[in-house]
Amino acid sequence: MSVIVFAAIFVFSALAALIATGVLLPILRRCKVFDLPNERSSHERPTPSGGGIALVFVAVTIWLAVSYDVFDWFQIMESDQNVKWVTGGTVFLALVSWADDLKGLNPLI
Repeated sequence: MSVIVFAAIFVFSALAALIATGVLLPILRRCKVFDLPNERSSHERPTPSGGGIALVFVAVTIWLAVSYDVFDWFQIMESDQNVKWVTGGTVFLALVSWADDLKGLNPLI
């Protein structure tokens, strides 16, 4: 891929993340998913928690689109195992992080 293609992917990813975050934040506010300030917080008022969901969604979508022929999604089932492992690991880590944000998980997890 050329530098122009990489730059276009970067710009598209940044715009997609900005839009996805803008769509997600009002939903998080409406559902009252907030990180409440405490002595260790860097914020002084309740802040919506979970904006990373939008970033993970965009990152995984771009990763899959770049890794495969975007017009042949059936290729995903037959393709390189590394892409599947990285995508699965990313989604799993995002889910564990989201659960930790919501409930607070044991640090040993």
